[in-house]
Amino acid sequence: MRAIIDEIIDFFSWLRLFLKNKKCKIPKPCQENVVIVGNGPSAASFPYKLYEEKNYKFCCVNYAAEDQSFFFSLRPKYYCLIDPLMYNSDERQKEKNIKLFKILESVDWEMNIICYKNTMPQFNNEKINFCYINNNTFRGKITSFKNRLYLNNQANSGFQNVIIAAIYFFIISKVDQIILTGIDMDFFKDCYVDENNNLYETTRHFYGEYKLDFSKLRLVNRGEIYFYFYSLYKTFLDFSRIAELGEKNGVRIVNTCLQSFVDSFEKKDSKNLIKRYEKRNEKY
Repeated sequence: MRAIIDEIIDFFSWLRLFLKNKKCKIPKPCQENVVIVGNGPSAASFPYKLYEEKNYKFCCVNYAAEDQSFFFSLRPKYYCLIDPLMYNSDERQKEKNIKLFKILESVDWEMNIICYKNTMPQFNNEKINFCYINNNTFRGKITSFKNRLYLNNQANSGFQNVIIAAIYFFIISKVDQIILTGIDMDFFKDCYVDENNNLYETTRHFYGEYKLDFSKLRLVNRGEIYFYFYSLYKTFLDFSRIAELGEKNGVRIVNTCLQSFVDSFEKKDSKNLIKRYEKRNEKY
């Protein structure tokens, strides 16, 4: 009975968002193999050249372009920008966002930015194209009805993490395979609470690390650490749902971060995986 009530609540919650938010087009099908590059430390050792030689396309996320040497060398075809910090009122965070947008302004290759509608500045760069995904969350068991909504870009199974949003975009774009790197998802090991009950986290990326003050950024208030761990629960649950969505629609998703806490996808060593590649667009 409880499950039925939850489904009804989820449906009306989605319906409210669907009626309120801007409608998004369905992405054009593209039979590509894609590498989604998360910002975790493991991304530093990924064999990018080997995958580039096999015509894999790359997708970076959030603040990866801060490492300009890496970014302009990789020249990703896709860039997924969905991070609550991009809308944060903290002055230092605003400066960080401005810096990121200036870097993206200087892109000199064709690049598709995956984001919500009306959330990004209009870049003065004809090389940049926007691909919009819906912001209409409809969680719960993936039924045939929900699956149809997901594929039509009318609902999503939850984007608690930017990687999940990127995976969703490529599933509905009907890519052949999705390879993941840099999704270590072990940042919670480096969080702590000080004597004033402020929550901090040492966030480690492949391009560096910094200390995140959740209280200052108003992400987690004092005395609400339960919210931090609840967000983690939702993150890993959303990974499980997006893995199910990929399987239902014939998109293979492989996690090459072998020590990743994300256990929803099969794991393969990145070098061994690419060695088994024999011809373009082959599934192995």
